[in-house]
Amino acid sequence: MSRKIRPVERLETVVEQLDRALSERDVDELPRAGVLSPVDIDVVDDGEDVVVVADLPGFDRDEVSVEADAHRLRVEAERDEESEVEEQDYYRRERSTERLSRTVQLPVEVDAGGADASYEDGVLSVRLPKTGVEDGEEIEIT
Repeated sequence: MSRKIRPVERLETVVEQLDRALSERDVDELPRAGVLSPVDIDVVDDGEDVVVVADLPGFDRDEVSVEADAHRLRVEAERDEESEVEEQDYYRRERSTERLSRTVQLPVEVDAGGADASYEDGVLSVRLPKTGVEDGEEIEIT
């Protein structure tokens, strides 16, 4: 006797599995629609500044955006590509969008307004000056 496949029941099972998986993960780690891969990022504390280096191969400078506040840095890159082939009785047109996005928590508070960024050969470097006291401040008890 064969078992009849019930698409609605199968879909409900998949939704339940997805719900469980999502509830166990950090929201910032989840891929967003259209995101093909994460941005590889290094965060380095070099004493006076926090330096963030992100690999964005294949993107042009004008396709990259960077936003920062005192505690976080967000790097995004997006490009649209279109190809078209037309032959005798054959026609094809394709469009694609590639988006990369990553937000990182910075190890110390920074002055986002004093940030300096450069982009060369697919590598983004952002230098953010630190603010405040890095290791805390001793408070005298009176």
